[in-house]
Amino acid sequence: MPARCGALLLAACVGLPGPAFAQQALPDAAHLQADARRPLSWRSLSEDEQAVFDLGYRVFNTEWVPANSPAGRIDGLGPLFNAQRCDACHTSRHRGRGPAGDGELPADLVVQLGRMGADGTLVRGTYVYGYVLNTAAVHGYQPEGRATVLYTTQVRTLADGSKVELREPRYGVDDLSGAPLASSTVLMPRIPPGVQGVGLLELVATEELERIAAEERKSGAGVHGRIAWVGEEGQRVPGRFGWQATEPSVASQVSIAFAREMGLSNPLVAAADCGADRRCLEAPSGGSPEVEPALFKALVFFERLHAVPAERPVQDSDAGARLFAAAGCADCHRDTLHAHAPGRAALPIHPYTDLLVHEMGEGLADRDLSGKPAREAWRTAPLWGLNVAYASGQPVRLLHDGRARSVEEAILWHDAEARSSRERFSALDAAQRRALVAWIESL
Repeated sequence: MPARCGALLLAACVGLPGPAFAQQALPDAAHLQADARRPLSWRSLSEDEQAVFDLGYRVFNTEWVPANSPAGRIDGLGPLFNAQRCDACHTSRHRGRGPAGDGELPADLVVQLGRMGADGTLVRGTYVYGYVLNTAAVHGYQPEGRATVLYTTQVRTLADGSKVELREPRYGVDDLSGAPLASSTVLMPRIPPGVQGVGLLELVATEELERIAAEERKSGAGVHGRIAWVGEEGQRVPGRFGWQATEPSVASQVSIAFAREMGLSNPLVAAADCGADRRCLEAPSGGSPEVEPALFKALVFFERLHAVPAERPVQDSDAGARLFAAAGCADCHRDTLHAHAPGRAALPIHPYTDLLVHEMGEGLADRDLSGKPAREAWRTAPLWGLNVAYASGQPVRLLHDGRARSVEEAILWHDAEARSSRERFSALDAAQRRALVAWIESL
């Protein structure tokens, strides 16, 4: 497995400031992204900072090429990969779109790999294929395999007699380049989330997350989110990013995407995700590391400072917000958190998440190749920025694998800790459901 330089050593690795990157005074309110075409920062930038931000935007849209190509600083792709540029999956810096229907998975639905431990918990990564099934390869190399999905349908009947059809996916892999996968191998399909606002989430204090977790345990609402603690350079820190809060920082999230999905070594991950593939391990390198520190620094800075899109006004938004709270959605999708920087006043932000992980039921669980569900918890997905996805005119796919084709479908997949909220939503009449959904789509 690739060696990692921990994000807490980021300053030593690449000259980047650590999580306290917002050393300037925080604004009274985070700047919002009014124009979806060109990225803006959530705070004012100096001339030098703007240059780094703009460079990061170019790196985000850079199409990387194989090692030894006459492309200077952007070679080293693969040899095994899923996409050649960040924007191929994070479409226009927003969420991925996922599959339209049955068949081979698109590049923006990446299948992570793991195995079921003896106690039923998930162990990430496999010996032969590493952490991610790489479905593309540079010339002269073979992709690790092909991932597919087959949907079956189930119909949910709501209290007023309305029927909603849900798609239940079953994933498979074939055309493997190496040994067969064991039946205990867990397939973890993941659609990429948007990158807007992630730097603000990185600035939410651990103490605030601990307070929220304690409040949820005491609420009696059946919601008991917990911090997804992860190890980082010998310290225990909250996981914040990824569908299951597996990464503690923007830098660590960027580093594993470069290494595992693009085959690019970088200042935090020293090798691509080759698994046991000897030819991959011995492939020519585009440099050491392949993503130069200056380019890595710029991309992390860009993602940390990327502003959140402004909410879109909708008719009778107050009614939608009230229904959202009354259904219990706000128990986990909290409207307000606070970004902190040393010595600065807290900055209220409105991501509609608690950054905690929750049990969501077997229906959403990843499964091994025998069909057995893994024991997992899911981070409350931030809802801010959804309006941009709906304004794009493209199909919107929700939940971790894009199975939900609408907000209504996504809600109806909620279970376990979220079951009572799902049932309250199902009990609403059609007009109330439309108002609630329209409000969520405006965020």
